[in-house]
Amino acid sequence: MKKYITTGVFVGITILGFYFYWYEWRPSEIRKLCNESAFRSSVDSYDESSYTQSGRMDLKDKFYKDCLRYEGLEK
Repeated sequence: MKKYITTGVFVGITILGFYFYWYEWRPSEIRKLCNESAFRSSVDSYDESSYTQSGRMDLKDKFYKDCLRYEGLEK
């Protein structure tokens, strides 16, 4: 009986750990990566709209959303 309880606790902790990773840790890491990537891409862009501050922010937002879509966080 004790073996079943120990196995159940181990399985429960494993499932909770997986859910935490998949729904909390992974998305926050992807958002950080996409934010850094979008910033670098907007700074390195030679698009005419990137010459102004508002144009650069719009371009960064576009790159950020594209990255999130690519990683599967948004549709």
